[in-house]
Amino acid sequence: MGSVPIPPPLPTLKQDNVFTNKHWRVLFALLDAAIPSIVSSGTSESNCVSISQDEFQEIYENLQRSMKSPPSLEQFRTYMASRPSGDVRFVENVKRTLGALSPSSRVQLGRVLGFLGTRLGSLVSTWSLTPFPDQPLHARVAALKSWQQSWFSIWPMLARTFVALAKTCWSQTDTLLYNLSGFTGQQEGYQAASSVEFNFIDATIESETIDTDIVIVGSGCGGAVCAKVLSEAGHRVLVVDKGYYFPPDHLPMPIEGLQYLFQGGASLSSTDGSMFTAVASCWGGGGTVNWSASLHTPDYVRKEWAVDEGLELFSTPHYQECLDRVCDFMRVNSSELSHNFTNRVLLDGSSKLGWECQTVPQNIRSAGHNCGSRCGFGCSGSQKQGPTVSWLPAAGKAGARFMEGLDVSKILFDHTDGMKKATGLLGTWYSREGVQRSVRVKAKKVVVSAGTLNTPLILLRSGLKNPNIGSNLHLHPTGNVVATFGQDTYGWEGGILTSLVSEFGNLDGQGYGVRLEPCNMMPQYAIFGFPWDNALQFKIDALKYRQSACFIALTRDRTSGKISPDQDGYPAITYTPDESDRAHIRTGIVAIAKLCYIQGAMELFALVPGVPSFKCSRATDNRHIEDADFVAWLDRLEHADHKPSSVIYGSAHQMGTCRMSTSEKTGVVDQNGKVWEAEDLYIADASVFPSASGANPMITVMGISDHIARGIAAQ
Repeated sequence: MGSVPIPPPLPTLKQDNVFTNKHWRVLFALLDAAIPSIVSSGTSESNCVSISQDEFQEIYENLQRSMKSPPSLEQFRTYMASRPSGDVRFVENVKRTLGALSPSSRVQLGRVLGFLGTRLGSLVSTWSLTPFPDQPLHARVAALKSWQQSWFSIWPMLARTFVALAKTCWSQTDTLLYNLSGFTGQQEGYQAASSVEFNFIDATIESETIDTDIVIVGSGCGGAVCAKVLSEAGHRVLVVDKGYYFPPDHLPMPIEGLQYLFQGGASLSSTDGSMFTAVASCWGGGGTVNWSASLHTPDYVRKEWAVDEGLELFSTPHYQECLDRVCDFMRVNSSELSHNFTNRVLLDGSSKLGWECQTVPQNIRSAGHNCGSRCGFGCSGSQKQGPTVSWLPAAGKAGARFMEGLDVSKILFDHTDGMKKATGLLGTWYSREGVQRSVRVKAKKVVVSAGTLNTPLILLRSGLKNPNIGSNLHLHPTGNVVATFGQDTYGWEGGILTSLVSEFGNLDGQGYGVRLEPCNMMPQYAIFGFPWDNALQFKIDALKYRQSACFIALTRDRTSGKISPDQDGYPAITYTPDESDRAHIRTGIVAIAKLCYIQGAMELFALVPGVPSFKCSRATDNRHIEDADFVAWLDRLEHADHKPSSVIYGSAHQMGTCRMSTSEKTGVVDQNGKVWEAEDLYIADASVFPSASGANPMITVMGISDHIARGIAAQ
């Protein structure tokens, strides 16, 4: 085993057929404006923002006072003068990120960049006839700031888009920032676990038509559970997935390889730009990249689904047995957990304030799980008992077969006797080397577990007409708070999510509210949480990463959106958090701020435009949440503009687009996961949730899938 992960082979960056050199020049002129080169006056560098020597010195001295391990003056000068577009890794990362977008999204972005590169576009966007990339950097920085504050919705949306792209790609690649923060991409004493031999089917060798009893589309938390249950029941099972398997010695996946783990390279957004969502797209699905949280379906959610939705399953001992069974198989436990700094803030702060807080059970094999936040990009030690480590190997031992790289085009049906009966599927297989083959699978039953975004698209491509397909989308939208403390927190080390605050989980008395959780502390998540009010401020704040802790307010949303295919067949996410959900998020970020304040945070950042950070040097023992200056800042935070046109909300959970129901009029599947519109066709993933689960959904997905698979096996 090597001392670092084996990097995956990356496709060569090809000549782009949408973005010309002119487009790239405009784009990188924008990204350099978001994170510019900043130098003190008297320096004769071009393409930089110049500030006075006195201001530069004052900034550095303030940084020295606020940081336990500040950079030297020379290191600070080098960092501030650096320019993202001068870094080859940054440039390639941007190009790969945009390459993962749908063709129509790329064309739309190309039109925007093309317009901004004209004199007319520059006049409209900056009040100058000088083409945007030819304007001095300080003018471009000012233009980006003015877009944020524009009354015309297109400009704030563009500002959000370009700033988000710059922050993400820069924080993923800037080695200067990493060195000054003490961040390393792999844990000390890296040692990868052994690989699993899945013996994937090679479509260049196998017959074009594969015969099986049951084909399962998707290898994530739903499909993997079904594979184990059904293969152990004696059925011939084939699991197919468009994603690929990466063994432990390739994990955690480096930044350049995120396209292999996440759909769209983790850059999917809603059509209005208000939501960014991370969607797993790899062998093992969300169970490969999640944060190990293993929470049962909350009782009040089960009651809602059983009573309000008429789905008796969720009130039965049988469903509880399903939840217990999947947890037992993965050795879910909360004993001997050690909490890192971020999780201790929630636990200790809640204790002081008398709030309900709990330790979060984990699906880990032992207390020695030490991937840290890197585990969100794959667990190198195979301690996390996700699908690739537990469920799928067990299915393989029982005879299941596997095929990676298969993109399913549609489900096949037999219409004999006027009934629509699933008989298999058609798809296109892509080898890792780029070889392409058509594949047909003949099966007695089909289980679709392709996830909330992709399952409805497969059904629609297959000709199903139920109007509920793709509707009822829930995303658990989150708001962010970053707090910096007077010590190095090394928040990327230790368990990601080992505690949560449930005090505000039922704000409306009907089971809807917000939970407070730690956030993954990898740079692109944590540094993204620092607001961008101006370029100078953001670049300075990013240096505080080593002393920061990042939190999310995760909302059980009443808002429902929709998944539909765009003109290229890619998932288009139509979703905007409504006022009640935004109010719950607001309550959550205020509560996080109180927890961090009472635990001694030196500075608080909320990702809300127009709200400055709150700074406090008061001793922790002398703090009270009624302190006047803190209360005044909270009041400003509560009354700020939280509208979707101004704020970016995040999501890592997608649910509900093929909801379970008692009637075809209100949903897509029945209580046994069978699609109302067809025989022998089942769905087993988070898309069947009747509404948002209100908790990290892995165990709920697995419990429902266990129930569905056992029902199929009993037929």
